Amino acid sequence: MDYSKIYNKIVNRAKNRKLTCYTEKHHILPKCIGGGDEIENIVELTAREHFLSHRLLCEMYPTEPKLFYALWLMAIGKNKFKNTEPYNTTSREYERIKLAFIEKRRGTNITDTHKKQIALKNSKKVIQYDFEGNILNQFSSANNGERFITNRPDAHWKELGNNIDACCRLLQKSAYGFIWKYEGDLLQLEQHIKKTRKGWRKQKQ
Repeated sequence: MDYSKIYNKIVNRAKNRKLTCYTEKHHILPKCIGGGDEIENIVELTAREHFLSHRLLCEMYPTEPKLFYALWLMAIGKNKFKNTEPYNTTSREYERIKLAFIEKRRGTNITDTHKKQIALKNSKKVIQYDFEGNILNQFSSANNGERFITNRPDAHWKELGNNIDACCRLLQKSAYGFIWKYEGDLLQLEQHIKKTRKGWRKQKQ
């Protein structure tokens, strides 16, 4: 099967149309292969086309583990806080993608640069706010905020939730009844509360 031909057909068709349905932005040449964020390298695809395109890319570049990781995330739903997922993956397809991802990751090592990036993310300070915008507390990391708010000071990071980090990244409105921001990020209350006819009120989780 000519995977490149099928892929190019999907991309070229997307370049010459305007859709009014749900779409997702797709890098024609993936970043891990050398592509960038230039407008010429991005097209809007339907969810089904997007998922299919990533499947084709895995066949076109079988030695690139990041492509299999991207497909794996699409299969399981990267954003666990979304109410709906636009992808419909069968159990057979799920298993095939998982096994392919494991195979590509086998024997690979995390670089020192990647380790430093992970450490930096995990040590980024977070600030706890109330819904009036008042600072209540500050923690050295999202994990330490999770330990404090759940009263589990000795909990391993794998045992902790991801709610504070998700709030900092605006994947959810609040966490544990508070607003959380990474140190240095601008607090915009309208991102965490919604407006009603009677004014602004706290967004329920």
